[in-house]
Amino acid sequence: MDKATAAKDHFAIGDRVLINLPDEAGRFTISGIVTFGTDDNLAGVTLAGFDLATAQRLFNLPGRFDSISVLAAPGPTT
Repeated sequence: MDKATAAKDHFAIGDRVLINLPDEAGRFTISGIVTFGTDDNLAGVTLAGFDLATAQRLFNLPGRFDSISVLAAPGPTT
């Protein structure tokens, strides 16, 4: 869970939370609190993260990705 949401709603590691998913809601245990560089969330959005296998199962994408983000070191050309 993102740090801003955890702080705002008094969540901590080990707490169970209800998350709305594409097919149904599910209860999950918070296993970590994340930041994004120096920011506590991304533009005010509440975020939950999952390991790859769980995310692919929960979002009906077995063996697939819906997007990939890449950040290159300075210097590469297109």
